Amino acid sequence: MKNSIYETLTASEQIAGAYEGWRNYRRKITDYIEDAVATCSKRKPVVCIWGAGASNDIDLERLGGICHLILVDRDKNALNAAKRQYQLDDTVLLTDIPFWHIEDDTYKMFEALLADGADEELVISLLKHIRESNSGNVKASNACIADISIAIGIHSQLNARLAALLYSYRENYEEQELLHIEQEISGLNEAAVERLNDLLYHVTSGDVIYGYELLTVYGDEHAAEKVIRELETEKTGNVIRKVQTEAAKWTRQTHMVEGAKQLAKDISLHRDFDMEIVNQIYLPWNFSFTENKKTYVMELLTCRKL
Repeated sequence: MKNSIYETLTASEQIAGAYEGWRNYRRKITDYIEDAVATCSKRKPVVCIWGAGASNDIDLERLGGICHLILVDRDKNALNAAKRQYQLDDTVLLTDIPFWHIEDDTYKMFEALLADGADEELVISLLKHIRESNSGNVKASNACIADISIAIGIHSQLNARLAALLYSYRENYEEQELLHIEQEISGLNEAAVERLNDLLYHVTSGDVIYGYELLTVYGDEHAAEKVIRELETEKTGNVIRKVQTEAAKWTRQTHMVEGAKQLAKDISLHRDFDMEIVNQIYLPWNFSFTENKKTYVMELLTCRKL
C-alpha cells in the first residue's frame, strides 16, 4: 500500500548520514555551547536541549562531560537513538514537554482536507482549532529546570509539516486561497514561537541560546562562508543590506523561512527589555550535504535574562 504524503514526510525527517555529513557544523555548534557553559557560575550546570531529536548537530558526549543534560523532543525513538549514539548514561533525562502539540490524527485530517480540495474556510478552521488546543498553560512553566537552554533549529520545525502538506497539495487551490491558508499557518508559527520562547524564559535561570536559519545559500559550505564574511562586514544592528558581488557563484534567499522569521521578530521585541544579547555568531550549516544544493547561514544568539 502506498504511503500517504504525511507518512513520507515524517519518515524523511530522519536524515540518513547526517551524523557524518554535519560533522563540521556539529563541532562549531558544540564549541559555541561550551563557551556559554564556561561562563556559568555552577561547576556542572543543567543544560536543556529543546527539539534534541537524534542530536546530529550537537555533540552530546562532549557536553555530557561538563554539564547535566536534559533532552526534550516529541520523538522518543530519536532521543533514544541519540543516547545510544553518544553512549550517554542514565543521568541524562529524556522527556517531552508538549508546549506545542499536534496529534497525528490532526495532520492526517489536514492532509485529507487538502487532498479533497476542501473549502479554504474548512481548512482554516482546522488550523484555528490547532491554535486553540495549544492555548492552555504548560505545567513546566512554574519553575526553573535548567541553567542554560538550547533551542537551535527548532522554531522552523514547529509547523513545518503543515506547510509541507499544503505545498504538496497546492495544485488543488487557487492562488488567493493558498495565500489565505499560508497566512493562517504563519499566524500559527507566531503563536508557537511566542509560546516556546515564553516557556524557555520561565524555565531557564541563565542563558538561552537561540539558533535560526537567517539565509539560505544555494551552494556548498564555502559559498555560505563567503556570504558570512560579507554579513560580518555589512551588518548594522538588525538590518542586513543586500550586497552585490562580481561573478557570484551563489544566490541567497533574503526572506527567512517560516518559524525563523517569527523567532527573529520575537527576539527583537524582547531585546533590551527583559533580555540582552551577550554573544552572536554566524555559522554555515551544509544541510543538503550529499548534493551541496542548500546551505543555511545560521545565526546563533546567546540571550541573558534581565
